Amino acid sequence: MPLPPCPPLPCSTSASAFGSSSDFCVEIFCRRLDEVDDEPRAVGAILVEALLHPSLCFFAELLNHPKVALLRQASDAPSVSFALSSAVSLTLTELLATLQLFSTGTVEDYREGRHRRRQGLRSDASSVGESSSLEDGASHFPALPPVLLRKLRMLTTLTLASYCRELSFVTLSALLSVNDDDLALSGVDSAEVGAANEVGVVAGGRTSSGVGTLEKCEQAVAVSADAQSSLAATVRVSPEEAETVVRSCIAMGWMKARINREKQVAFVEDVLGRDVNDKEDLEIMEEVLSNFARRVHRAIYVLNKSVDRFLQSEGQPSAAGSCEATL
Repeated sequence: MPLPPCPPLPCSTSASAFGSSSDFCVEIFCRRLDEVDDEPRAVGAILVEALLHPSLCFFAELLNHPKVALLRQASDAPSVSFALSSAVSLTLTELLATLQLFSTGTVEDYREGRHRRRQGLRSDASSVGESSSLEDGASHFPALPPVLLRKLRMLTTLTLASYCRELSFVTLSALLSVNDDDLALSGVDSAEVGAANEVGVVAGGRTSSGVGTLEKCEQAVAVSADAQSSLAATVRVSPEEAETVVRSCIAMGWMKARINREKQVAFVEDVLGRDVNDKEDLEIMEEVLSNFARRVHRAIYVLNKSVDRFLQSEGQPSAAGSCEATL
């Protein structure tokens, strides 16, 4: 389902004091990557922690880190796996694809990728290692555990909120729903979901070789605990549950919005900007800025005409050109 064709809101990197915590978390994870060995398992373990961390919503810097570039070229990639929980493990290819999904993708991208995987339309694993494209990795998306599916839903809500000033919970519920086999529930109970959240908070608090801690991210604990609710393990999202996702984004400081429960809509005032999809997002930005430039040029033209008419009525020389656009 295509996004509504309305201009995006200004995206802030600090929708609130909480929003800046994601920047801080990225910095700490990058510093940990700087100091860890090049061994694939060590690098991958840090990336898994980043995925699970409840307040981290920026992944581009991690994906572009030199250690991750080396990880993409690991010769033993097929034999390396990383545990998300006792029931869910990712291959290196799946981990890289999932990171790209959480960087710029949405639930819709996830559904499409999972459909391609079910149809056996997988791209070559080497293409995922050589490229950071969401499209190349789509067919390698794994079934997500509840804690990650919930986080992807929140990130998707941020993307939609950047384009739509009014978020309908009915529409949002459809966009956040997935298929039955897109959720990895087997063997994952609520305790394990809670443990996955704890990994993101506690592991970030470690220190090693002078690396800073993630204590500034602790305000996310209360919100991440909500991932243990039944909503985290829900395949199909109701409008009421979509409202809960929006409220979680607001509580995390990722979005500012007013909610009208009677109309089942959220009026977006500000939203945290996600990572930029190099080609697609830049093309959208270019179009929006071009439209804005045309409107400004038109406004200046109308203003000049109005000034000229006023001066002529006063018997004064025309001021044509005094307010010329410099676009």
